[in-house]
Amino acid sequence: MTEQKRQQAVRLFMVVLALTALANGLGNNIFSNYFNEVFHIDEIQRGFIEIPRESPGILCMLLVAALGFMGNLWMSAAAQVLILIGFVAIGWYSPSYGVMLAFMFIHSLGMHLFMPLNDAISMDLAEKGQVGATLGRFKSVNTLCNMLAAVLVFFGFRTGFFSFQASAILPFVLGAAVTAGAVVLLAMMALVIPQKDSVKNHRLLFESSICPTIWSRWPTAVKSVFGLSLLLGSSSICWGRGQTPWLC
Repeated sequence: MTEQKRQQAVRLFMVVLALTALANGLGNNIFSNYFNEVFHIDEIQRGFIEIPRESPGILCMLLVAALGFMGNLWMSAAAQVLILIGFVAIGWYSPSYGVMLAFMFIHSLGMHLFMPLNDAISMDLAEKGQVGATLGRFKSVNTLCNMLAAVLVFFGFRTGFFSFQASAILPFVLGAAVTAGAVVLLAMMALVIPQKDSVKNHRLLFESSICPTIWSRWPTAVKSVFGLSLLLGSSSICWGRGQTPWLC
């Protein structure tokens, strides 16, 4: 990649990071408020919600390995598409609690997938011997835009411009819009920049004698907790409303 193309890619990626930071501030950072205002959950139910929100972090190990042939940029674009799907479903369609958890999982899967790819792309775009400085500039853009999103959220809700009771939840709608912009820019970068980081002719190996899976070694009681906790998280709210679990 020529120096001119690298500089162009750096500028584009800075815009991508700005958009993703704004989306994070308008979405992920206010989800706790959304849960409380829309579903009126208590502290126990809030704890159960962390399972679909954080479990994608474990799955990302497999996703990155399985999608290695795509390269970092196309995988990042796919991650932003997952985030976009979550924003659109939650922001426009006001889903029921059970459906919301499903789209929350999709949204979180995209976020966790983008986390390692973000740093990988940043290091790829860094000038030789300037990796630390380049990462610092990228992180400063991310921090600044997170702060701007926080200010926007504060004044938006303080003035009544933002509301969780609206038919379309404006912060999530704006988050979807900037995420769509990030998808477009990442696709542009992937089309222009040669993909040297993709892995071809690879396959995942699950040989129990060499690398036994964690799941197969977990006690049955531990496995049951993962399934039951999600069910209980949904059921606790539905029963509290006098409705049938998963249908509320």
